[in-house]
Amino acid sequence: MVAPRNIGILGGSFNPIHVGHLLIAEDVREALALEKILFVVAPRPWMKDDASLAPAEARWDMVRLAIQSNPHAHAPRLDMDRSGQSYAVDTLRDLRRNDPAAQHWFIMGADSLDTLSQWRDVHDLLALCRIAAVPRPGVDAQRSLAALDRAIPGAAARVAIVPAALIDVSATDIRRRVREGRSIAYRVPPAVESYIRDHSLYRA
Repeated sequence: MVAPRNIGILGGSFNPIHVGHLLIAEDVREALALEKILFVVAPRPWMKDDASLAPAEARWDMVRLAIQSNPHAHAPRLDMDRSGQSYAVDTLRDLRRNDPAAQHWFIMGADSLDTLSQWRDVHDLLALCRIAAVPRPGVDAQRSLAALDRAIPGAAARVAIVPAALIDVSATDIRRRVREGRSIAYRVPPAVESYIRDHSLYRA
């Protein structure tokens, strides 16, 4: 029997993508021996305030620039042309239809385990993938996992806590720095820094 191919999914608004995203993706890829990581841009994430978002195409462009030198990283347009808000379960349904033999790992911060039970069609989501939860500063991942299992019995069996680099970089801070005219060097890849400057993103 041929073992399923393991594919990671790192979804989000990527507003903008930064080195923390890239390090997490690479650490999880290595820890779980993933064939590749899909960086999936959510054009209209349901838990985000649209007023803070750069245009979806710009965020997708920045992701492509950030991963262009990594042969294991890809930025499919899975959600880019979908109407309405972006939900992880819809992405996973598309992936299962397109590649039913693959084992998909959905990568998230351990803090997201606290709200996972509120995600749309979470039972379907857990049936379609396994979760790779990476540590977050100040978050007790095991406690969050236990709480998730109480909310959704059996969910813990679908989750692996995967050690990854803890880098104190956030997209919120990067946007603030741009507004204040401060440096974002080393917080984002050079190509992303240039793109933000050349397209006057996050100035207002």
